[in-house]
Amino acid sequence: MLRLRHNLAQLPRTLVCATPGMPPQVCRGLYLFWVDGLFIALSFAFYNAFLPLFILGFGASNSQVGLMSGLSSSVGILAYLLATRATAVVGGRKRIVVFVRVASRFAVVAIALVPLVASGQAAVYLTIGLICLLVLLENLGSPAWTALVADIVPMPIRARYIASRTTVKALARTVAVAAAGWLIRSVAFPGGYQASFITGAVVGLGAALAYSAIPVDSGPEERPSSRGGAGFSFTRPLLLYVAARAVWSLGYFLAAPFYSVYVVRQLGGDESTVGMFASVSSVMAVLGLVAFSRLVEKRGLRSAWLMSGLLESVVPWLWAIAPGVWFGVVPSAVDGLLLAGLELVNLNTMLMLTPAESRTQFIAVNSAILGTAAMLGPLIGGGLSDVIGFAPVFGLAGVLSLAGCVLYCAFVTEPVQPSARLSQAPDSF
Repeated sequence: MLRLRHNLAQLPRTLVCATPGMPPQVCRGLYLFWVDGLFIALSFAFYNAFLPLFILGFGASNSQVGLMSGLSSSVGILAYLLATRATAVVGGRKRIVVFVRVASRFAVVAIALVPLVASGQAAVYLTIGLICLLVLLENLGSPAWTALVADIVPMPIRARYIASRTTVKALARTVAVAAAGWLIRSVAFPGGYQASFITGAVVGLGAALAYSAIPVDSGPEERPSSRGGAGFSFTRPLLLYVAARAVWSLGYFLAAPFYSVYVVRQLGGDESTVGMFASVSSVMAVLGLVAFSRLVEKRGLRSAWLMSGLLESVVPWLWAIAPGVWFGVVPSAVDGLLLAGLELVNLNTMLMLTPAESRTQFIAVNSAILGTAAMLGPLIGGGLSDVIGFAPVFGLAGVLSLAGCVLYCAFVTEPVQPSARLSQAPDSF
């Protein structure tokens, strides 16, 4: 029995490090990065999808839900612009990632404690403020995290490893979101939310512990330039890529923050229904990762992005025509399938388009540009939905995302991989 438990405990390490000739330090880093992904996915599942419903419990309007998403995106943009400087102040990319892993979980605990100190509109705005703090902390470490992926995961196995890691995250979310929805519904407002959020915060500390043990150097590009971290220029391929994604993202965020609100207020669902739909998305994400990892190998990153981006544009239209709450399974499934592909493709594309010597700064500015779309989308969507309803807003969202795909198709070419592309990707991933 003890031997069986030991073998099961070593199974993740065996799967991640199955490549022949993998150096022990690289293998250890890949395993710990895998564990980090597992714990951070579990953590997010217990609070992220339920934040809009949490402020609805205090009596928030659709516009206030949009305000929450828009303001948090604005703060996120500021965080991206400060990320390079913060990385240098903290002392390196790895340190900033661990710091935000810990600090952001305490922000989640603070959100859970809001009902103890406020109610009504005061609680709405206090929660929005704390959510902005949460996003600020998380986004400060995001560019450094993305840049470090290139140092942790060797190029020959990167696409398959990221697909494998994201698959584990999707499976974890499937279980955790369903459990969170059941917990919230069983205990009711606000106790169910408090229990779920605190659970997510505690689990998230496990991600910080795992990431802190990854044997990776911080790298040379931590220091901001003398011009405040903007001492570089966008290459034309990166500029065109970011522009197309910004238009697509504006359409996506015009509708996506309101799906859970739509389920509860328009279709007659509840927190458990939202959790179920999130679980469906997570299950489909696993299939999406398998499909898109193979598609990237056969057709390239550009074709994979166009396929997933075009089909994802249909999701808000599916929500707009939903005849009942049961139909929500369809757009939720499509959403999970395609977003998994987009996550895989976008990360690999960014790592290929950005030079190593200024990768953190490139990613920070790119994230700030995309964050602007994430800020404007919910603000516009929330205001319009209060005036004309959800369905027209969802229709407009699909049109904008489709326009982003047209721009991508017209101007973005296949990213050129470094010379490491000549290496064969092992079959173990």
